[in-house]
Amino acid sequence: LGTMIVMGSFFLKMPQIVKIIASGSVAGLSPEAVYYELPLYSSGVIYHLLQGLPLSTYGEMVVIMFQNITIVLLMWWYQHPPVQMREMVTKTLQFLLICLVQFNLPKRLRPLLSYVSIPLIITSCVPQ
Repeated sequence: LGTMIVMGSFFLKMPQIVKIIASGSVAGLSPEAVYYELPLYSSGVIYHLLQGLPLSTYGEMVVIMFQNITIVLLMWWYQHPPVQMREMVTKTLQFLLICLVQFNLPKRLRPLLSYVSIPLIITSCVPQ
């Protein structure tokens, strides 16, 4: 069942990725919503990874996280006016810092990684 869910997750964001590439445009896409989704999935991936759980229990989050990273890269490529290099570096460093903090949480605070998804889901929907 876990493997089937992981396979199905490949189709979650793929239509959006294909549409962006085919149209050469990210019109209508909210950068804030896309940025907010990254820590949403990274927190789940890192939590499950630190807990030592099998990939089949969280693999869909890995797939969706990489699809979101792809959407960010496409957004940076196709956005008009172009995204400034400073913003790209800042957003990349922010994401890496968030991941670093998540990886280094003390064991007793790790459950917070699963709880953080609730406000992140709400926050990512607001800009849309």
